[in-house]
Amino acid sequence: MKKAIVTFYTVTAMHAGSGSTIGAIDLPIQREVHTNFPVIPGSSLKGALRQTATDKWPDKNKLTTVFGPETSQADKHGGSVLVGEAKLLALPVRSIQSVFFWVTCPMILQRLVRDLKQLGSKDLPASLKVPTAPDDNTALIPEDLGELEDSEGRLVLEDLDFNAQKSEELKALIDWVAKNLVPENIGQHFMDKLKKHLVVVSDENMAYLSVNGTQVASRIVLDDATKTSKNLWQEETLPSETILWSFVIAREPRADGLKSAEEVMDAMRNILGNDEPVQIGGNETVGNGWCFTRLYTGGNANEPDAVSTES
Repeated sequence: MKKAIVTFYTVTAMHAGSGSTIGAIDLPIQREVHTNFPVIPGSSLKGALRQTATDKWPDKNKLTTVFGPETSQADKHGGSVLVGEAKLLALPVRSIQSVFFWVTCPMILQRLVRDLKQLGSKDLPASLKVPTAPDDNTALIPEDLGELEDSEGRLVLEDLDFNAQKSEELKALIDWVAKNLVPENIGQHFMDKLKKHLVVVSDENMAYLSVNGTQVASRIVLDDATKTSKNLWQEETLPSETILWSFVIAREPRADGLKSAEEVMDAMRNILGNDEPVQIGGNETVGNGWCFTRLYTGGNANEPDAVSTES
């Protein structure tokens, strides 16, 4: 068995929906019931990755070995890859300073470190620590920011006002995450910005921003003849520049398409962590859900394609 963490960086808005509701938003995104943090269920994520593989792999035997046969033939054998739900790592939140900041919280970072330890990461320093949870009026920043000078060190995120406090622990953690987990093809500008503008707020404030910092668009259907609206609905999406991560586990194949868990992980590497984006969620034809990805197997930081020997 081989394990990996895959990181998703949205380059367009993403609608991983939960279906229609009777609330103010007709088509909300999927959320964890106990935290309200956005989440992409493993079944939805695996389906999206299967579609990517279908378009990329001419060998259909390989496809069914990795992802399993079609539903009508599901009794033959299971797939060789397990895909966990994609959890929120950092949400871009607008600000009157520096356009936007990525926001996360201690609970999310503790989850990430827990998954990295479960992965058996070889290059996770023992000294790497999750910053101490700030109070509700404080936001931790990785370094002193010139854009906060005019506001006397106050940071404004959406309608919340924070006292910015520098954290060396946060800086070390961000540098490691940027080096090992964030897709390199997001571009140097965004990589440099991430190292400066990822901040930590309290878990409670993160839950608030996760609900109020997403994008809600009004959409309509036009009557072809009269060009008048036949329908109106509100649709929620995760904004571009959102960062999520998921667990991927490769098992020994249950069919003849591949020979080992290593080959299954190599197959996943073929569709994840390269220059081609992956599409996840709804509204593909209007450009939603395109993500850059990176596969991290816990090996040497300079050899991201090395498969972990942990089992």
